[in-house]
Amino acid sequence: MTKTFKGILVAMLTLGSTATFAQIATPTHKIEQTFTIPAPNYKLSPYTGMDRQGWIDAAEHLLEGAFTYIRDIDDPMYFPKQFDKTYPNNDGQIPTAKLEGFCRTLFLAAPLLKENPDLTLNGIKVGDYYRHQLLNLLDPNSPSYIRHLGKNGGPSQILVEFGALAISLTTAKNVLWDPLTQEQKDKLAATMLSYGNGPTIGSNWMFFNVFVISFFKEQGYQVNDWRLEDCLKKLLALYQLVFFVCCHINNFIKNFAVYNTTVRSFDKAVLINFCKCCKIRDKTDVRTFRSLDRAHTSVVAVVNVSDFEACTVT
Repeated sequence: MTKTFKGILVAMLTLGSTATFAQIATPTHKIEQTFTIPAPNYKLSPYTGMDRQGWIDAAEHLLEGAFTYIRDIDDPMYFPKQFDKTYPNNDGQIPTAKLEGFCRTLFLAAPLLKENPDLTLNGIKVGDYYRHQLLNLLDPNSPSYIRHLGKNGGPSQILVEFGALAISLTTAKNVLWDPLTQEQKDKLAATMLSYGNGPTIGSNWMFFNVFVISFFKEQGYQVNDWRLEDCLKKLLALYQLVFFVCCHINNFIKNFAVYNTTVRSFDKAVLINFCKCCKIRDKTDVRTFRSLDRAHTSVVAVVNVSDFEACTVT
């Protein structure tokens, strides 16, 4: 068998094995691939020139690219894949892949929707699109349907994506959550809490449980307070750093900026000054949490924690 024939055979087998992995759309049009800051402000941001409007423009540019794959409100955020390198590897993983596209792009859309609830991209109202897709997660007849976590189910990528979704619901609550009916809210809470209240991995994955539980606790739903408190205690222990500075031991226990929706929604421009050695007790620094993909989270500030009770993260 020649190398050429082997290559053709492998290609045929690969195409055959992925043909059922849901139909993936092609872009409706091309956009400029490189983002250029329209008016750099190097006085406010010496390294990048990015000010508040620059971040808004960058987020909208990225989201516009995603929406070139969306022709109508029913199209999922399901992009071209390299099946030999990425999942889904079978039809059962397709809903999770669609959920990932939905939640990751919503992470960009949420602060934009808070800024402009009527945002429209590629002829589609962005708020209407994401609410519609949100409800598809709850519809057993939808290809995007996400089942409740089973009794013996463990942590999975769905927990990660629901962590991102909880942040977006917090950021653009008036656009994404408030318009839902009570029945729709209850169904969404039941689905997301089945994962948020459930088992996790003893690493930064515990953040995802905290995000989900915190959001619904704030909305008045009954949650697994033990899970919330347990995750918070373990996260505080994991993120405690001990430095020896000038013969003193300072415990820096980090505070999380992810629920600072003012910062995340472009309401303030924050100048960050990274000092090599400084005394920052009782002062607050802010760095944005952005990556959820098995993330190294960006966390900040100094607090002394002697005792605490389970509560929502604010």
